[in-house]
Amino acid sequence: MGIVIAYDVSDKNSQMKMELKSKGYTDYWNTDGVRYNLPNTTLFHPNKNTEQGLQDMKDAAARLTIRLQRAIAVPSSPFSAIPGDPHSN
Repeated sequence: MGIVIAYDVSDKNSQMKMELKSKGYTDYWNTDGVRYNLPNTTLFHPNKNTEQGLQDMKDAAARLTIRLQRAIAVPSSPFSAIPGDPHSN
């Protein structure tokens, strides 16, 4: 099923995203042949549960010595979305 996480951090947003991507998160997911590009501080993981997602965000923020200001981890299904434009990075 997978999860979607979203967060705001006090600083180092691009480093936070890179930390989470190194754990297998992506800024998109593919379903039924459609690629869904997620908002900037939103990521997808195909195999983690919500508790793991929240812990990954806490751990990444601690490693970067930044404050995790807001965070949520939710199941990725069911969903409604538009595919969105691809990310430039």
